[in-house]
Amino acid sequence: MDILIAELFGFAIAVFVVVRYVVPFIRKAMAAQQKAVAKQVEDAQRAHEELQSAQARYDEAVEQARNEAAQIRDRARAEAGYIADEVAERADQDVVRIHQRGDDQLTTARQQAVRELRRDVGQLAVRLAGRIVHEALADESRRSTTIDRFLDELDGMSQPEGGVTSAGTVQLMQGASRDSLSHARDSLDADLRDAGVEDTSALGDELFAVSDLLDRRRTLLRSLADPSIPSESRVKLVDTLFGARLSERGLGTLRGLVADRWSRPTDLLRAVEALAREAHFAVAEQQGSLDDVEDQLFRLGRILEGQPELAGLLSDPNTDPNRRVALLDALVADKLSGPTLQVLRHTVRSPRRRSIESLVEELTELVAARRGRSIAQVTAPLPLTGAQEERLGSLLSRVYGRDVSLQVEVDEAMLGGLVVEIGEDLIDGSVSAQLERAAQGLPQ
Repeated sequence: MDILIAELFGFAIAVFVVVRYVVPFIRKAMAAQQKAVAKQVEDAQRAHEELQSAQARYDEAVEQARNEAAQIRDRARAEAGYIADEVAERADQDVVRIHQRGDDQLTTARQQAVRELRRDVGQLAVRLAGRIVHEALADESRRSTTIDRFLDELDGMSQPEGGVTSAGTVQLMQGASRDSLSHARDSLDADLRDAGVEDTSALGDELFAVSDLLDRRRTLLRSLADPSIPSESRVKLVDTLFGARLSERGLGTLRGLVADRWSRPTDLLRAVEALAREAHFAVAEQQGSLDDVEDQLFRLGRILEGQPELAGLLSDPNTDPNRRVALLDALVADKLSGPTLQVLRHTVRSPRRRSIESLVEELTELVAARRGRSIAQVTAPLPLTGAQEERLGSLLSRVYGRDVSLQVEVDEAMLGGLVVEIGEDLIDGSVSAQLERAAQGLPQ
């Protein structure tokens, strides 16, 4: 009995221990396990729902992709049709264009062949005409007849569009400079009426010296020609710089020049140089040798044209100016008058980057203009008769509205007719020029 009670007591203690300590732990563990299982079930349910949603989206995306693919396929088929139609249309246009180009090329080739045939026939005709003319004009009387025919044609000419202006420097100027130079020349002529030869020559030398100074001192030149500076200030500058160096006549001339308006500073430089030349030519006029000056310049110009090496030496900028002047003196000093030599010496010393031939021609025209005449350089196949020369001078004077002097040069290589040069005007009435114009008029 005691053993049973002891066993029951021990069992009770064991039950108490289990209930007290083991059962709560087991319950807690079971509760945690139940929560974990419940959470897993919940997560599984949520994952299932997300899977179903993803599957739905996937099915929707697949369907949308299928629809877009179908639309792309339809558009591609439509665009392929458009491209095929466009290619076909372009092919048709290219066919038409190729046919048209071929027709144009055939037409061009036909026209070119016709032009070449006309040109060849025309050239042959011109060459034959030239031979006939050469044979026909072998006789001097027939050549003289061509000169008379040219004079008849000249008789019907009106005044050239440009007319004739004063020679040389004026043709290089425009606007205000042209008017200023014309005014300065008038003032110079009035001032020299009562001047003697020595005073006039001295004035020319002074103005040449001033032109050389202005050429070297371009800043001074720009100041004296600057229209933004009052004319009184420019005149005062002249008095300050040149008052003690120039004569009263030279100072007055320079004052008048700088007081006027000039389009460019270089125009003032040319004007000073032009008045210096005018002064020296006025010396020749006072001495009654202006005709000789003109003739000397004309002959020198012909010499320079025939000897380009000499002309190059006289205007070579790399040669010392004094050596150029010495060469001029050695060649022509004993053949020229004082005024001509003075002007030419300065021209050779300061050519201003221009050829000596053009400068001598300019001087010749300047002398002719001072005499109230223009110079006509006439090239003829044979010497003109007195009647022909008189008639040509009369016709040119009528055409240009002023006296015209003739300088005739014979060129036996000319077939016939005349070539007349007055300043920049050229009247080419030679038979060779007529044949050349006929050849140039042929189809090219």
